[in-house]
Amino acid sequence: MDVSSVHLAALVSTEVFCALGALFMAVNVSSDMGSMFEVRSVRTMLLCYVAYCLLDTCWNLIYAGKWTAEPVLYALLSCVILVLICLINFWWAVGLTTRLSSVRIGRASSIALLAVPLLALIVLVLSSMSTGLVFTLDSSGAYSRGRWFWLAMLLGSAYALVLSVRAIWGLATDALQERRALFAVVLRFAVPPLVAAMFDSVFPGTPAYPLALLCSFVIGFATMQERLVLNDPLTGLNNRRRADKYLAQLFARDDGVEQSLFLFDIDRFKQVNDVYGHAVGDVALCCAATAARQTVGRFGGFAARWGGDEFLLVIDDASLREGGPEAVEKYFHAVLNVQALRGELPVALHATCGYTRIVASDETPAGAFARADQMLMERKGLLYKSLGVERRLD
Repeated sequence: MDVSSVHLAALVSTEVFCALGALFMAVNVSSDMGSMFEVRSVRTMLLCYVAYCLLDTCWNLIYAGKWTAEPVLYALLSCVILVLICLINFWWAVGLTTRLSSVRIGRASSIALLAVPLLALIVLVLSSMSTGLVFTLDSSGAYSRGRWFWLAMLLGSAYALVLSVRAIWGLATDALQERRALFAVVLRFAVPPLVAAMFDSVFPGTPAYPLALLCSFVIGFATMQERLVLNDPLTGLNNRRRADKYLAQLFARDDGVEQSLFLFDIDRFKQVNDVYGHAVGDVALCCAATAARQTVGRFGGFAARWGGDEFLLVIDDASLREGGPEAVEKYFHAVLNVQALRGELPVALHATCGYTRIVASDETPAGAFARADQMLMERKGLLYKSLGVERRLD
């Protein structure tokens, strides 16, 4: 076997391996990884990648002279491969934009805007069959890149480029830790294909691009698995495990940032479940989770579902200079009321809050948590006393 045959065998086997890996991931995508729209977006992206790897394998076999094909079919195959690269990025962008905005992209204007690079690429590669702008085939069927091949690759990578810029901006400006973590994932996902695309433009004929995409998929799946472990499945907030980890890191560092710890507990939540059912109780928990998420988005910090109907917030003191802790309470309840109305809950929601400032003498989270919890219990007692009802476990 000569060197070219060894190179071809390595290229083909790598792409087949990548296709099988992506097919395995596509089969195992579950609803635990996001909304059904996000799941469909991820599965479609993976299936486009499988098709890309298999068709690119066929293209390489034809290019190496191992298979024969009519020039028109060869040209169409080249067009389809370039479009599939863009489709992979398109569905990734659709799913990711959905996650970043926390709403499904259903408006025609949003879909049309995202589809612009894809449609431009389709027009460009189809016109290349007669103009040779992206690729050319001579009379013998030999393939060569056209002078606008770089533009086709740029359009195919446009989604990754734009979302990478957005992620860098989000990391620099967004105060919500959950979104900052997601922006970091965007960069880890987007950088390998972008680097591989530049490498492939200089050194064509390598499996760098399919391998880079597979690495990105693995990173994405690993991140989703981490999300399943460290996020509350009902509300999507950080769970107790992640909160414990965050607090341990917070008390271990000495960066001079002053923060306060808040505990919010939904009042008479047990009665909500008993009277209206657990489905209504779940909606109430999601309303409180949204209030917690938007509160830390407004003031900066960290939010988690601490357990049951209790939510933990850690807020930077710098954002409390004007309104103090009361501003956090007021904002939380304002969002909670709005969410309860949107969720059409049959009962008004209110949450009791306990808070404390994290001081230098707090060597572990236990001291700060005990103070906030003590304040919460005292306020709960006053609330039940004012209502003239016996306090119950809720």
